[in-house]
Amino acid sequence: MNRITKRKNEQKRRKKNKKRKLTKSGSSGYKRQRFSGYASEIIESEEPEPSPEISAGETVSSDTSPEISAGETKETDCDRRGREKKEREQKRREEAAERKRQGNAKLSASISKPCIANIGGIRVEKNGIITFEGGTDFGPYSSRPIAEDATGILISTIGNNIFKKIKSRGKNGVFEGQKVMFINAPVDTSNRVFCKHCNKHFSIKGGMRDHVRAKHPNVLPPVRKFNTMPEQYKTFTPPISPQQYSFIVNKVASNIGSDITKCDQKTLMAMIEGVEELPEPLPSVNIEGAAKKYHFTEQQILDSIANNEQLTIGGGKHKLRNELGKTTTIRLAGRTVTFSWKHKVTEEDKIKLTEMNNNEIRHKLARQYCEHMNAKGMFANENVIDGNGGLLKNGFVFERHGGLFNLSFDRIEDEYTVNGQTFRKLHYPNLENALENIHVVAFMANVACKASTAKIQERYDIYKNKSEEQREEDLKNVLEISKIATHNGKTTPLYAHAERTWTDESKGAFDTYQAYWQHMLVLLKKQEGLCKVAKIPMSAFGSGPWSMSCDAIDPLLGHVPDNLRLVCRYNNPQDFSKLNKDLTDTRPTSLTTDIHDEYWRIVRDKE
Repeated sequence: MNRITKRKNEQKRRKKNKKRKLTKSGSSGYKRQRFSGYASEIIESEEPEPSPEISAGETVSSDTSPEISAGETKETDCDRRGREKKEREQKRREEAAERKRQGNAKLSASISKPCIANIGGIRVEKNGIITFEGGTDFGPYSSRPIAEDATGILISTIGNNIFKKIKSRGKNGVFEGQKVMFINAPVDTSNRVFCKHCNKHFSIKGGMRDHVRAKHPNVLPPVRKFNTMPEQYKTFTPPISPQQYSFIVNKVASNIGSDITKCDQKTLMAMIEGVEELPEPLPSVNIEGAAKKYHFTEQQILDSIANNEQLTIGGGKHKLRNELGKTTTIRLAGRTVTFSWKHKVTEEDKIKLTEMNNNEIRHKLARQYCEHMNAKGMFANENVIDGNGGLLKNGFVFERHGGLFNLSFDRIEDEYTVNGQTFRKLHYPNLENALENIHVVAFMANVACKASTAKIQERYDIYKNKSEEQREEDLKNVLEISKIATHNGKTTPLYAHAERTWTDESKGAFDTYQAYWQHMLVLLKKQEGLCKVAKIPMSAFGSGPWSMSCDAIDPLLGHVPDNLRLVCRYNNPQDFSKLNKDLTDTRPTSLTTDIHDEYWRIVRDKE
């Protein structure tokens, strides 16, 4: 090899080595490197910042880098790129696992669907539902694995059969050698809403309307614009928020819905002629109970109501109890009776409810509330006085679950009388005055038996001024009355509660309702006849605010031992703790003496 050739080869080798070093080191600030991974990307290596020049005679201290604190190590470019690569790989694995999980869930849902097999028929679609016409149907099979066992056709093949509308050859029993078709078993559409234009069905009416507007334009009128909160409410002091306004609108809708529900409630009445002891109609629980009591068939009673006809009673008897608790019995055989329905809502009020059950009226009533509450300062965040005269130190709560101080609309009068009959009074008998029959109160005060600060204070003062002997005598009388089932012809409160509640809430905690009753008698004696909340005497009879009531301290636990207390009826509001989806919500849901005295502003002697 001559000298010129050697020199050329040496030059080629040097250029090749130089190129390899540059590629390997990546030291050049203009080089780019590509990294493999799920999200492959090109990362330019950062160009190092120039070091500050050091003049002659200067030394470099070991702590001249302010970014690096003691005990910390600065991440290098290589470490960062390695970390990012691991993060991309981890993300790729997680996404792959999620896709696999979703695929398995979809597969599981598909193979668990019931299906129908058919031999000799054809597939047809009617009203959006695929069925078989002709041939012989087999099934429905509750799942595709069961269909596989019956026909010998693989699950995957059954899926393709359904999806691609093809036929598969069976291998077992009557299916052996036959061409088999499959479809998913049709669901029950008796309660579905159908589109009149294409026969597709939907679970709710709103879904059908959305479909019609999207697929069949110009059939329905355009969507009506929703009512919104007036802009001037934002200038009130304090301003009303859209959330508060929406809450009030929903509250009004709930009130109207409650009245509408009562329209369907009715009581069967029996007017017996020729009985001086029975001037009022006798209520019966239902048609079945009345038929058994008066010796009729259910159809006879229904015909009597429809035709307003009298029936002659074939037998039976009725017990009467006077005010002193004495019981007498009268025979009913041979007497005539007329049956009728007594509705809770009058026909005139039913018409009113139909007219007011719309979005426009709800907003109209809600705006009247906002004007009233703004004038009374009820949107403030502290020291609010509600319509009951109660003090709310932190103002109203405007949420679905708001505890004891949630905003509540309480009817002033629950009933009214027309022609001697009692009917439910609507929340809004006058649409021009939403508050004609409403008090805006804290939820804790919206109870059946109303109280007032003056009455509570008076009852406390009377008890406070009694001697020990008088208090013991009062407790003795309360205990004696509560130990019997009836007093003056009326069921005593604790006995009535035990008999009514045991089957629903306390059956697992007490063997019988009598055991539940005895447990409450022990509580009554332990509390010395006083309300656990208000510390005032409870009444052993009657239905007023002082009547004793059994309260579950934590409603989620129910009426079980160690979770019960006896309170006055006005201190036993409904509890909606189950609506508390946010476990961090610590607003009070159970009454205490401090909360009671603060709201009612009760003054007590210092002990």
